[in-house]
Amino acid sequence: MLPLATALGCALAAPSVSLNAVPPQLLRRGRPRTAITAANQVLQRRPDDADAMAWIAAGWVATGHPTDAAAAFALSSGSAWYEDVGIDAHGDALRSLQPTSAAVLHTERLRMGDLRDARAIRLYLDIIDDHRMAGDIESALDTAAEALGRWPRAAAVQAALADVSMDLGDLEAAGAHLWQARRESVTLRVHLAEGRLALLEGRPGDALQEARLAARGRGPSLRISALEAESLRQLGEPQAAADALAPMRTHTTDAPDVLAVRLRVNADLGADRENRALATRARKFPGHPILAPLLQELGLAN
Repeated sequence: MLPLATALGCALAAPSVSLNAVPPQLLRRGRPRTAITAANQVLQRRPDDADAMAWIAAGWVATGHPTDAAAAFALSSGSAWYEDVGIDAHGDALRSLQPTSAAVLHTERLRMGDLRDARAIRLYLDIIDDHRMAGDIESALDTAAEALGRWPRAAAVQAALADVSMDLGDLEAAGAHLWQARRESVTLRVHLAEGRLALLEGRPGDALQEARLAARGRGPSLRISALEAESLRQLGEPQAAADALAPMRTHTTDAPDVLAVRLRVNADLGADRENRALATRARKFPGHPILAPLLQELGLAN
């Protein structure tokens, strides 16, 4: 396993860390690059450590490299950490590649039980998004209904229902779900859904405000960066959008929503060479509901 682990760590160029660093704690604290480095150090001492490979895979998920994460998870058989925690991240990695398999994994962990409410709600949200990615709107709605049956005041679930409504083109219903959500609390999911709705309704200034409100008090987020950049692009500021995507965490990621925004921004800037290279990365996700039609529209499908 060591050559793969070393390559993963070098690719992310994470800072050196103490051998006493605990990768799961680093992952929980939002420091995935450092977690990968710490896990590599574990593998240097114990080359067959399945937990360490699972930690590396989870780090790849958090930095937006789902294909690499899926490959690393395949090498983590026997990891106890995977069975308890890592299975969530494995499902996240598979969502843009094999969304039906992602739903199975997330549902499996949910049904195992022994979860605090916050994590159970996150799993319901994951399952909703898995079904959305697979185009199975009926299952997404059923999952949301089950979640609301347990937590009728869950703002994030209402925001997920807003996303489903937007998928269906029903912006009025989306707004109603977000109104219900805001009556309870304003979570990251609510901000992102509000931003998406604003873009669909031709209000990029409001979308940019939601992105910046979402960023307050939070660590770096690929989803927030994607919303901010797309808002700037739609405001007619493609260079500002490109600048928002310039940091390494967004420039090197293969997260599909970020790739989609970068493709649009490059097209606006006439950066054809950059887009041809970017399209090679985007084609890792055949049939993706956002990337596939975008590549076709830009003449980059093949």
